[in-house]
Amino acid sequence: MLFLNLELTIVQTVLIQSMMPTLTLASILFAKYSADENVGAITTVLSTLLALLTIPFMIYLVNVYVL
Repeated sequence: MLFLNLELTIVQTVLIQSMMPTLTLASILFAKYSADENVGAITTVLSTLLALLTIPFMIYLVNVYVL
């Protein structure tokens, strides 16, 4: 991202968007196509919990190394 010479706001927005958890619709898609709604629900919950832990840390790293 740094090699593209984009504005800082655009770089930060793209990085934060890439850190977001799995699509909430994943549970529905798992249920519809693989008949295993438990895996979809577990994936959604775990990715959301992991995002809650990692997003603040990654934002800190972006602010330290990009700014």
